Order: sequence, then structure tokens, then C-alpha cells
Amino acid sequence: MTSLAQQLQRLALPQSDGSLLSRDEVASLLFDPKEAATIDRDTAFAIGCTGLEELLGIDSSFEQFEAPLFSQLAKTLERSVQTKAVNKQLDENISLFLIHLSPYFLLKPAQKCLEWLIHRFHIHLYNQDSLIACVLPYHETRIFVRVIQLLKINNSKHKWFWLLPVKQSGVPLAKGTLITHCYKDLGFMDFICSLVTKSVKVFAESPGSSAQLRVLLAFYASTIVSALVAAEDVSDNIIAKIFPYIQKGLKSSLPDYRAATYMIICQISVKVTMEDTFVNSLASQIIKTLTKIPSLIKDGLSCLIVLLQRQKPESLGKKPFPHLCSVPDLITILHGISETYDVSPLLRYMLPHLVVSIIHRVTGEETEGMDGQIYKRHLEAILTKISLKNNLDHLLASLLFEEYISYSSQEEMDSNKVSLLNEQFLPLIRLLESKYPRTLDVVLEERLKEIADLKKQELFHQFVSLSTSGGKYQFLADSDTSLMLSLNHPLAPVRLLAINHLKKIMQTSKEGVDESFIKEAVLARLDDDNMDVVLSAISAFEIFKEHFTAEVTISNLLNLFQRAELSKNREWYKVLKIAADILIKEEILSENDRLSNQVVVCLLPFMVINNDDMESAEMKIAIYLSKSGICSLHPLLRGWEEALENVIKSPKPGKLTGVANQKMIELLADNINLGDPSLMLKMVEDLISLGEEESVNQKQKVTFHVVMSVLVSCCSSLKETYFPFAIRVFSLLQKKMKKLESVITAVEIPSEWHIELMLDRGIPAELWAHYVEELNSTQRMAVEDSVFLVFSLKNFIYALKAPKSFRKGDIWWNPEQLKEDSRDYLHLLIGLFEMMLNGADAVHFRVLMKLFIKVHLEDVSQLFKFCSVLWTYGSSLSNPLNCNVKTVLQTQALYVGSAVLSSQKTQCKHQLASISSPVVTSLLINLGSSIKEVRRAAIQCLQAFSGVASPFHLIIDHLIPKAEEITSDAAYVIQDLATLFEELQREKKLKSHQKLSETLKNLLSCVYSCPSYIAKDLMKVLQGVNGKMVLSQLLPMAEQLLEKIQKEPTAVLKDEAIVLHLALGKYNEFSASLLNKDPKSLDIFIKAVHATKELYAGMPTIQITALEKITKPFFAAISDEKVQQKLLRMLFDLLVNCKNSHCAQTVSSVFKGISVNAEQVRIELEPPDKAKPLGTVQQKRRQKMQQKKSQDLESVQEVGGSYWQRVTLILELLQHKKKLKSPQILVPTLFNLLSRCLEPLPQEQGNMEYTKQLILSCLLNICQKLSPDGGKIPKANVMRLDDTYSFQVINKTVKMVIPALIQSDSGESIEVSRNVEEIVVKIISVFVDALPHVPEHRRLPIVVQLVDTLGAEKFLWVLLILLFEQYVTKTVLAAAYGEKDAILEADTEFWFSVCCEFSVQHQIQSLMNILQYLLKLPEEKEETISKAVSNKSESQEEMLQIFNVETHTSKQLRHFKFLSVSFMSQLLSSNNFLKKVVESGGPEILKGLEERLLETVLGYINAVAQSMERNADKLTVKFWRALLSKAYDLLDKVNALLPTETFIPVIRGLVGNRLPSVRRKALDLLNNKLQQNISWKKTIVTRFLKLVPDLLAIVQRKKKEGEEEQAINRQTALYTLKLLCKNFGAENPDPFVPVLNTAVKLIAPERKEEKNVLGSALLCVAEVTSTLEALAIPQLPSLMPSLLTTMKNTS
Repeated sequence: MTSLAQQLQRLALPQSDGSLLSRDEVASLLFDPKEAATIDRDTAFAIGCTGLEELLGIDSSFEQFEAPLFSQLAKTLERSVQTKAVNKQLDENISLFLIHLSPYFLLKPAQKCLEWLIHRFHIHLYNQDSLIACVLPYHETRIFVRVIQLLKINNSKHKWFWLLPVKQSGVPLAKGTLITHCYKDLGFMDFICSLVTKSVKVFAESPGSSAQLRVLLAFYASTIVSALVAAEDVSDNIIAKIFPYIQKGLKSSLPDYRAATYMIICQISVKVTMEDTFVNSLASQIIKTLTKIPSLIKDGLSCLIVLLQRQKPESLGKKPFPHLCSVPDLITILHGISETYDVSPLLRYMLPHLVVSIIHRVTGEETEGMDGQIYKRHLEAILTKISLKNNLDHLLASLLFEEYISYSSQEEMDSNKVSLLNEQFLPLIRLLESKYPRTLDVVLEERLKEIADLKKQELFHQFVSLSTSGGKYQFLADSDTSLMLSLNHPLAPVRLLAINHLKKIMQTSKEGVDESFIKEAVLARLDDDNMDVVLSAISAFEIFKEHFTAEVTISNLLNLFQRAELSKNREWYKVLKIAADILIKEEILSENDRLSNQVVVCLLPFMVINNDDMESAEMKIAIYLSKSGICSLHPLLRGWEEALENVIKSPKPGKLTGVANQKMIELLADNINLGDPSLMLKMVEDLISLGEEESVNQKQKVTFHVVMSVLVSCCSSLKETYFPFAIRVFSLLQKKMKKLESVITAVEIPSEWHIELMLDRGIPAELWAHYVEELNSTQRMAVEDSVFLVFSLKNFIYALKAPKSFRKGDIWWNPEQLKEDSRDYLHLLIGLFEMMLNGADAVHFRVLMKLFIKVHLEDVSQLFKFCSVLWTYGSSLSNPLNCNVKTVLQTQALYVGSAVLSSQKTQCKHQLASISSPVVTSLLINLGSSIKEVRRAAIQCLQAFSGVASPFHLIIDHLIPKAEEITSDAAYVIQDLATLFEELQREKKLKSHQKLSETLKNLLSCVYSCPSYIAKDLMKVLQGVNGKMVLSQLLPMAEQLLEKIQKEPTAVLKDEAIVLHLALGKYNEFSASLLNKDPKSLDIFIKAVHATKELYAGMPTIQITALEKITKPFFAAISDEKVQQKLLRMLFDLLVNCKNSHCAQTVSSVFKGISVNAEQVRIELEPPDKAKPLGTVQQKRRQKMQQKKSQDLESVQEVGGSYWQRVTLILELLQHKKKLKSPQILVPTLFNLLSRCLEPLPQEQGNMEYTKQLILSCLLNICQKLSPDGGKIPKANVMRLDDTYSFQVINKTVKMVIPALIQSDSGESIEVSRNVEEIVVKIISVFVDALPHVPEHRRLPIVVQLVDTLGAEKFLWVLLILLFEQYVTKTVLAAAYGEKDAILEADTEFWFSVCCEFSVQHQIQSLMNILQYLLKLPEEKEETISKAVSNKSESQEEMLQIFNVETHTSKQLRHFKFLSVSFMSQLLSSNNFLKKVVESGGPEILKGLEERLLETVLGYINAVAQSMERNADKLTVKFWRALLSKAYDLLDKVNALLPTETFIPVIRGLVGNRLPSVRRKALDLLNNKLQQNISWKKTIVTRFLKLVPDLLAIVQRKKKEGEEEQAINRQTALYTLKLLCKNFGAENPDPFVPVLNTAVKLIAPERKEEKNVLGSALLCVAEVTSTLEALAIPQLPSLMPSLLTTMKNTS
């Protein structure tokens, strides 16, 4: 396009737009452009007014637009011819209306209003900006796209050209696109911002403005904030554009507008660095407007904090500060914010101003109008409630100090004001000290170094005096520094001086030094490295002891014991003595067991004798402690004072340490066993903790072995083993041995000590003495430690006792079912076994292994049960023993088992290979191990059973020859066992079948007693073995596990869960037939499908696993359709009730995979059974009368919301279903569902639009499957949300699906034809049921399309019958009194329209079909009962079931018949029909049909007449009379249709009809015609005269069949001949000569004719004779005698 063309296009006025002149297509929001072109202005106006009325019900403010936009005046207004002023006013009204409309844009009423404005005022051309502003917040909806598609924006220079892709693609505008355009096009950003200000201004007056603006403001905030986020560089231009709107937002009183503004400010603060003046101005505005919206104070403060945090201005100045302080609950709100976010930036601004303001109050410089105390209260509240972070505590302390010094140093300051200042500052300083004790100290220390002159020193002391800890800053007399600095002085004498000074302060209770300072100082000096200072500090501690808690006292004194090094400095002895005295005087030790234990454990190393020298500091402190009273304080040490005294009195040379330690071990162990169990168990825990500490020096090492021996002794000495304690002891022993592993295995224990290793007694005194002696030489520490540990291990083996609950006789030692103590026992056995196996190279460990087996594994059976645990426990996921059996230990145990097995006798092997032993099953599992060495060791074990009689010998003998393959390939055993048992799946049973079956049963039976991890591994090994027998064997276990999951899911072990998953894997095509035979297998499977609990993270639920087993082969292998149906129903029910998306996806996947018959799906789509029908007609009538007042919601109400939910989900599955057999079976059901969807819904069931679209989509899919070309049909989801399109889809579905159905009717079989007809009837009934809910303008096209597709010749009559039935059964009941006639008239007009859409021939054929159908219906409903019992006639059997007599009342049946005949009569005389006849070529087109039609009508009249005769004495006779009258009326209408040229041949044909009644009615019609006073043409007269021979044949009783003619017919025929002669005889006499001849013969006396016939004959003779004149003379001789005789007889 040239630039000139573009300019002209831009200058073009909207009224010059070509679309306004087009009548083929019209712009429309709600309708297709072509359809919109058919809508006139009145209709559009009605749509708009309806929308406005509905909107007025929501919002009364729309009333103002009724006159300018929705009045009759507006209806006629053509804006293109109006003045500029009028159009300007109109634009303003439209713009204002669109602003009001925007909040309701997604509602249907709003869209109706827009439809009117587009139709009348062309707002899509004239008011584009206003229209886009209205819909822009909804840019992600489809209706937004519809609006954009109305706009003319193809010009690249157009303001909204950037929306062209939306218009062209039909895809909603993406948020990202909108945001990008927003920050790139500042004009568009301004458009959004100004849109908000306009709307806010418009809605300002409205009471509900907040709600109405919510959508727009949310759009505003999200768009502008996102644009700021997305923009790489936020320029000054953007800020300049936004800032005016930010100012307006801050001034607004609308909460949402203000909140949006806060969000924008925050984002700008994060993204841009602004000048301080700008920031100050913004912050000032935020602060000043904070209180205008109380609900947003917190948000405003948060915004202010973000602004200050990101921008960091130097100062906001004084002006905003009073406004900030006047905010209600300011500090409380800041406290709330501070719990989650950092409020430091705002506090950094506030704190200096608060301190200064407090001083100004003292000086009298207060801010006007402010409460003087508010600043102090705020500061106190900040200190109390808010944590001062980011060095703010230091800032506040510095501010208080500096402002105090600065103010107090002023020369003119009087003492009163200083006092007032002290009064104000004192509580603040104390509060600061209490919250931040170190902060003030740090500040004062810093400032102390800076102060030089005396004046300032004095002021400094004044300030210090306000704090609680002023004394610590006093200068000591003997030192040039303060007390605090002296206590931390680098020189020990200065520290000693300071601590002594502190003692004086304590003794004199001098004020000015706070308690916390003294406590800190004393405790700090207790940690001093100078012994003199420590001694002084401990004496100070003793003086100030009351001020310390018991915990602090004990902790710090015990710390002295831990630091003490008696061997290096004997001064420690003095310190420890004082410390011990203080400890023992602590009363709390006798009350608090925990602290008492702590003291004992800490002092015990000092009480152990590790030296023979009585003068050594160690020995002295040991003796002192034993006599200090500690032994009487704690039950563990009771008796040690006397025991040590006795040992010292009678020492053996060189054996004091050995005897003393042995005695201590015995004493401590006895005290533990005799003491209070609960107290002693806590003590033991502390002793274990002591043993776990690293032993560095001699004292600690001796102490460890003493403690270790005590602990081991306790294991055996307690009344029964307390296993958690035993495990802790063993763990400690294990850890120490692991550390010395290399030494322990290498050390050689003299052979004489081997005997000692087998004895059940403690460590000998000699060994103790030797050990201490060696330790003192410090050369063989590790070796001696190792020997001691080996002896401790021996003692532990003896100490460990099997609990009573441990049943060694069970087949499986099942860790999962053992009690806690039995599990711990097994845990310890495994630990001991592993420890001794690892050291088996050393002789002493082999000795200990023999001891272990002798004490704990008494026979071979128990040894192999224990080995089986070691062989298999590694795969346990739940780990009930809480131990780790590594692969190395497992392999070692297998080789140990192999070695032991090889030495056993055959009888023993036979017992080990039996069902009562776990050995074979455990080894079989190991053959499937992923570790090659494990498989090698396992097959080696299994080879020991070669040739041994066993229930498993078939498996053993089958596997042993394949040792090499099994060792090489982990999966081999799985395949091999599958091959071995494959025979069981065959139908033909071989000889070996029974043995194999028994072997497999024996193997599978162990899953009920073995641990679940063994069952799991066994199932894995047997994963290739399938079949009914396998599944049936596993069913009880699966059932047990499912019950456990249901009752206590948390108790289900992970291995058990996997076992159940594997068991469900046996549901496959090989076992599917079991579901037919054993209902329990199906029940268990269904139960599994409903197990929804997630047992373990990462593991699929049982439900998912079970569902995944429903594969195509499995489902196909189920031969029983009932079982298949149950599974299908279960899938659909599951989909309805499940809330888990994974489950829904799995069901969808399963359904997609299996091959299903459409009949099975159809059953599931049927509604549940409806309510039982009412008994009598009266009850039904009463119910109907009650329902008249309320809306008849029939089927949708009958079927609940859950049913529709189920249907919807099934339909969703069908969308992607490919493997569906006979899909056409679903068509009637789908149409039936569609009918229900179109009915009115109860409010609680929601909108059925989605369901309707699914049905349509399914019909299209079926259509694609059935159509020969594969189906090139547009997908239903192209415009799924457009109502218009739904009906287009129906039309297309009808075009494609129905022909496919009808194609199956080849006409070869009556059954097939009848089946297709029945399906078609169902389809038509669905459409008929739906018609009342279809918009009127769409009813005719849909019905015509349907019949056109079906074939009007075959099925138009069916449609009409169903329409009559609907009126009789539904419409007439729903109609209000007095409206029935109007409704019937409207319906009849519609039926006329339907009929006249088809050819006249098809209509006539349909009328005949209806009459024939009416003939087949019974007279009364009661007849159907007898007919059902008796044999049905052939016609009744063939009758198509359309109007179901059984489901309707007799009255409805009669009404139906009458309505049908009445309609046919009206149709034939209707203008529509007659017009159609004329347009089609006149009456000639009826040629060939007229005779059949008249014949059918006459036949029907005859049947009705007979019924009337039969019912002459009944109440229904009136109905039959009326029906007969209508039938005659119909006959007249048919007759009137026929021109005489056509009439005569038709009558001639009917006169020869085989039915007498038809012949009579034909003669009546002929007589009527002849009686009309018409001048006939010669050609017609000739045709009339040709009827004479036929009439004479009737008179003479001549019929082809040779039957007698009825008298009434002969009489009528004579009358007809009379009329013919009268009309045409004068000019055509010859044809009537035979007539006279025949008539004369009839009246002859010898004929003896019936009187009525005779009378008619005489009349005929009279007429013919008078007409023929001379030609009658030849007949006179015969005539006169007969006439005279007749007269004589009559008289």
C-alpha cells in the first residue's frame, strides 16, 4: 500500500467502512457474521434491552444509560448523519457505559448489551479505544478475542495494530506479550494508567466501587509491576510517565488503588536508583497519607521500608517525622513486620529523631499539637518489642550517650533541666542495658578512650551512674585503669588485685556493680591459667555461691576437674579439694539425679587407682574424694570408702592397682544391680558416655577399662538382659575394637590365657596389675588395650542371655515378628558373629567363635537358622534388627554354611532340606543375587544337597547342573525356574505335572511364615512362573496384606508392600481365567484397586499397581463378559471418586489400552433405575397436577449430579479411545444423553455445556470411525465455547453417523432392518425430546437435516408420530390452563413447516404410513394385556415400537389417534402444502399415489367405523364418533385435492378394490362428485361413462374373486348409475341401454332381491327410462309385469 493510500485510510471516517453496507455479513459478538446478517434491528434491540434489564438487577447505576442508548429513540438514531455535538455526546455516553460495563464483561447480559451497541452504534468502528479499555482486563479469555476480531486494525500504522496476531490466530493475548508492549510503548502504558484514573473517577460516587474496580486494579497492578520487572532498563521516561499516577494513587481513598500503587513504588525502588530529593518527596507522601486508609497502614509502612532499604537516602528530614509518629499502633505494626522482615531502614531514620525529640521536650522545643510523651513511649516500645539488628543497638547507645554529653555540656544549662534529662534517660538506658547488655559496655569503652578533660569525665560518670553497671568503670586505686579492664589485664598480679577488689565489693555489698558483672568476672577468672588467680577466684566463688544456680555451680566446678593436671602441677590438689567441698555441700545433688550422676561420672576417673605411690597427688585426691562424703551421696559409690581403706591396709606387693580396680568393678556392678533400676539405668547411660570419650592419658585408659568391665558385668548381673543397654555396651566395645583392629588381630595372647578365654569369670587381678605397669612404661599401650578388649568381648559373650520370648524352635527366625528384646538379641548375635569372623585369622578369635557357638547356637539346626538370617537379611528394607548385614558378611556366612554342610551326615542334610527348615528357600533366593560371589557360594551350598531326598529335590536337581550359568548370570535362575514350571500352564497334563505342582506349592507355602523380605526375594526369583495355581496360592497372603493396609497402614513394612505389588503381578493373561471361576480372586483384585494409601514415598500405591495389571491381554483373556463389565464399572467408579490425578491418569491409560465392546460402555452410560411408577391413573394425574406449578425438569432431576459427573468422565475417556468394537451401538445412548443435557438444570448441578460438547465430540469420533473416507471432519474443539457451533456439530454428526448406521441395513435380513429401524427411532426420539430446549430459529434446520439424512420416505412419518406423542404426553401437561389451544396451534404450524420441507410425494407416503401405523394400534390400552397373553398377529409382531402403549394411559392413546388424524386433515388443506403442490407442478405429481392414499384413508375409515360399532355401549363411543368425523374430514380433503381428470381413474381403480368398505366409500365419493352442479367437459364426460361397466359388475355381483357383493354396495352402485344417467344420459343414451336391461332383470319377481336393492333398481329404471325415451321401448314387455308385481307386493 502506498503512503498516500495509508494516509487516506487513516483519514477515512468509520461511516465509510464497507462492512456497514454489506448485508451478507454483519459484525457481531454473539453470532456468526452470516447469521448476524439475518437478525433485524428489533431482534438486536430486544437482545440489548434484555441484557440491560439483567444488568439493572445486579447494578442500578445502569439506569442512566437506558434513555441515551437503549430507548426507542436510540433505536432509530443513525450516527453517521448526526451533528458533531450529538456524536460527541453519544461517544461520551458510550465511553461511560463501557466503563460501567467492564466489571461485568464476562457475564452474558453484558455481552448482550455490547451486541446491541455493535449492531446499532458500530462501537467497534467509532469507539475502539473505549471498547478495548472495557475488555483489556480480560485479555486471556476467548471472548476478548471475539471483540478484537471485530476491529479493523490491519493497517500497520494503526494504534492497535499490535493486536493483529490475536485477531488472526484466534488465540487469547498472552500476559507476556501484553507486558512487553507495556514497557516498550509508553503510550500504551499511559493508556492503562489513565484508564484506571478514569474508572476511579467514574465509580467514586458508587457505594460498591471497591468491588467494581477490583478486576481493573488487579490488572493494573499486575501489568505495570510485571512491566517494570521485565524491562531490562527502567528509563527516566518510564518513571516520569508513571509518577503522576503514583501521586494520584497515594491520594486515593480506594484500598485496592492504594495497594496497587504501593506495589508499583516497591518495584521501582528495587529496579531504579533515584535521586535523594525524589526519594524524600515519595517517602514524605507515603508517610503523610498513611492514616487515610487504616486497613493499609501495614502495607504502607512495608512500602516505605522497601523504599528506604533500596534507596538509602541520607535523610528524609524532620517534616514527615511527626506524621509518622502520629500513626496509630505504629510500633505494634512495625513489630509485626519485624517478625518476618527487616525494619532496620525505617528505624535508622526514626531513632535519631526520637532521641532528639525527647531532649527537645526537656528544653521545651516540642512540636505543636503533639503529645510530648509520645516519643519516649515509642522509643520504649521499640526497645521492648523490636529486635535491633544491623548495629542499631550500637547506634542507639551512641545517640543516647552523645546527645546526653552534648546537651549537658552546654554552659547555660541549669541543674533542673539536667535532672529532668536524667529522669527521661534513666529508664531508657536501663531498658537498653537489659535488652542489649554488652552494647552499652562497648560504647562506653570506646568513648572512655576519647574523653580527656575533667568536665567531660564528670559528665561521663554522670551518664555511667544512670546505668546499672557504673561501678565496673571506676578506676582502681592501685591501678591506672578501671575494674573491668583490670579483671582482663594481661598481667596476672593485676588480675589477682582486681579479683581481690571484687571480693571486697561482694563482702561490703557496695552498689554500682551489677550482679551479672560479678558473676561473669568470677567465672572468667576460674578459667584463668594462673593458679593463684584460680585459687582467689574459687574463694570468691564460695563467697558469692548463693548467686549462682546449681547447674552453673556444678558445671564450672566440674570444669576445674576436667582441666586439672595433677601430675604436672600439685597446686591443683588444693583447688580440687575446695571444689570437691563446695560440690558435696550442694543440697541439690541429693535431689537431682541428673546432676548427681554428672558429678559422679566426672569424679570417677579421680577415684580410680592407677598408681601405687601413696604420696602422689593422684593417690591423695583419690583417697580424699573417697572420704569426702561423695560415696554416701550417690548409690553407685556406696561402700567404696571402706573398700578402698581395706585394700590399702592389706596390699599385696605390686598388686594394689589390680586389687583396687577389681574391687571397684565388683562394687560398682553390685551397686548397679541392687540399686533402683530407673536411677541405675540413667547412671549406666552416663557411664557409657564416659566410656565413649577418647582415652588419652593413663588415668583415662584405666578408667575406660574399669567402666567397660562394670558395664559388661552389668549385662550378666541384671536379673535379665536389658537389651537396649546391652546394644549400647556392645556398640562401645565394637567401636574400640574397630579402632585397634590391626593390633587385636596381630597380637599373640599366650596360650595359657586361652583357657581363661573359655571361663565364665571377670578379668584377673594379675592382668590388671600387669596392664597398669605396662601403661606406666607407655611402650605397649595399644597391645595391652587390645588384650583387655578381647577379655571384655569374652565376658560379653557369657553375659548375653537369650530372652524368654526368643523361640529357637521356629522354622524361621523372623525378625519382623520377633519381640523387641528378641530382635536386639539377634542383632547382637549378628554383631558378635561378624566381629569374630573378621578376626578369624587370630587364634584367640577362633577360640571365641567356638565359645559363641557353644553358648548361643546349641545345635546344627539353630546354626543354620542363624545362617539363613545372615544369608537373606541384607535385602530387608524395613531393617527390623536395626543392623547392616553387608554382602561380605553374607558371602562369608554362605561359605561357613557350605563348610559345615559338607561335614554333616545324610540324615542331618535330609532334615535341613525339608519344609521345616529355611535352608533351601534361603539358598534359592541367593541364586538370584546381583552379586556374583554370593551366587557362587549359594550354589556351592546347594550342591551339598545333591541326591538328598527332599520336597525340593526337583528344583535342586534341576539347578545344580547349571551352576556355571547361574554364577555367570543373575537373571538365569529366573528364566530357568520359569522354564521348569512352564508345563503347569499347559492344558495337556503330563505325568510330571503333579510333582511339579506339589514342589511349587511347597515353595510358595513358605511366604506365609517367612519374613516379608524373603517372600519378596522369592517372588522375584519366581517372577517368570505364572498361572492359576500360583495366583490361587498367593491370594490368602494378598488378602491379609490388604486388610493390614486398611486397618493399620503405618504398620505395613516396605517389604510387605513390595510383596503385595509382586503378588498382584500374578494377575495376568495366564491366570485371568481364575477370575471367572473363583469370585474371591476378583474381590481381592477390586479391593487392591481401592487401596489408595501411599505407603512409602517413591513407591506407587497398591491401587496404581493393580490398575496397571489390567492390560489388553489380561482383559481379553477374561472370557466371562460379566467379569469384564465389573472391571469396567470399577474403573469408571474409581474415576468418579478418586481425587488423585495419578490414579485418574492410570485409569485413562488402562482404558485406552484395553479392547472394549461399545455395548459394555453403553451399559455404563445408562442412568440408574428411575423411581417406581405410580400405580393408578388417578395417582399419576394427581402428581401431574402438582407438578404443573413447578418447572418440569424430568430426567435431569431424576438423575443426580454424581451420574452426570460419571458420564462426563466416561465421555472424556472415549475421546481418545481407539480400540472400541461396534462403536455405532453408542449412538442412540449419546443422543439420549444429548437430549438430557439440553433440558433445564437444577442450579446445584451446574452447567452442562462441557458435557454436551463431549457428547458431540464422541459422535464425531464415531463418525470418523464409520465414514468410508476416514472422516475429514472439523474437530469439535475448534470453537468449543461457541453455542452456535454446537448445532453445526450436530448437523455434521447427523450427516456422517446416521448414513453409516443405515448402511448396515442392506435389506437382506428382516432382523437387521428392524434393528436399524429401532436405533433410528431412538435417535429421532432424542432429537424430539430436545426440541423444546433448542432455540426456535434452529429447530427446523436440525430436524430437516436429521430426516433428510435418514430418508424422508422411510422416516418422516416416524418423526411426526414422535412429535404427536410429545405433545400428548409432555407439552399438553406442561401447558397452563387456557394456553393449550395457542400451543397446539404453534406446534401444528411447526409440523406443517417440517412436512413442507420435503416433497409432496414423501408427505403423502408419510400420511399413508401414519394411517397404517394407527390401524395397528389397539382400540384401548386394556387390549394390550390380552394381546400379550395370546399369540400376536403377524402385523403386531412386525410393528415398529414408536408410541409405546404400555407406558401411556388410554386417554393419551385416544388423544394421540385423534391428533394424528386431525393433523393430516389440516395438512392437506394448509397453505404450506397447497403451495408445495403448486410449486412442484400441480396435482399431476400425485399420479400413482392418489389411489393408494384414498384406499388407505377409506380403509382407516372402515376400521374406525367398526370400532365405533364395537364400543357403541361404552363411554368412549363419543371419541370414536369424533374420530370417524375427522377421518371423513380427511377423506374430503384428499378428494378435494384431486382434479376430476385424476379423480375418475382413481375412483375406477378403487371401485375394483378387494375391500367392500373401500368400494362403498369410493362410490360415495363418486356420488358426491356427480351431485355437484358443474358443466363438464366432453373428455371428462367420456371418462365418467367408462365407469358404467364397472358399476354394472357390482350391481350384478360379478367380482374377480367370485365372492358375493354386499347389498349396500349394489344399492350405492345403482344410485351412481342413476346419477350418471341423469347427468349425461340425454346426450349419450347408448351406454345406458345395458343399465336398463340389468335393472329390469333385478326387479323381476323370481330374483327375490333385497328390498333396498330393489328400491334402488326401481329408481334407476325410472331415471334411465325417462332419459332413453324411445330406446327404452324394447324393455317394456319385461319391465311392466315386474313393476306391477312389485307394486302389488308392496301394497
